[in-house]
Amino acid sequence: IRKDGTVTARELGLKEKRIVPAAGGTAEEPVPAEDVERSSLTDDELTQVLEAAVAIERHYEMPMDIEFAFGHSGHFYLLQ
Repeated sequence: IRKDGTVTARELGLKEKRIVPAAGGTAEEPVPAEDVERSSLTDDELTQVLEAAVAIERHYEMPMDIEFAFGHSGHFYLLQ
């Protein structure tokens, strides 16, 4: 990703299983074939993560490990 937010390259990881909501908690299931080679984040989502990471790094004046999630509505959540 360039500083202007342009995605220049992607490296996809192997996705065999996923965690999904289930009665009483969560369940593990195979990733559908059509999603195995699809990026987990869109360019817009990746840009949101980048913007948060840069803002946090500026605030603490050092790189920080962050955890994040996107809700069903697409809302970005900074978890840690």
